[in-house]
Amino acid sequence: MPVEQVRRAVSMANALGGDLVVITGDLLTGRTDPLKDCVAELSGLRAPLGVWGCNGNHEIYARVEAEAAHCSIDLE
Repeated sequence: MPVEQVRRAVSMANALGGDLVVITGDLLTGRTDPLKDCVAELSGLRAPLGVWGCNGNHEIYARVEAEAAHCSIDLE
């Protein structure tokens, strides 16, 4: 998914005003996908009870589990 679409999805999710956000992984398809850009966009998610996430099988198959787990997120 292009970064612009991730940004749009984040905006839509925030507009719903949910209490909790859960990201269930599969942030990429392969090793060359822009994982850090995706995570940077997802850092815009907001919810009173928090934003939680985990790796999906795509991160495992692409062997980027450690990278995904340690992506820097700037939560203002």
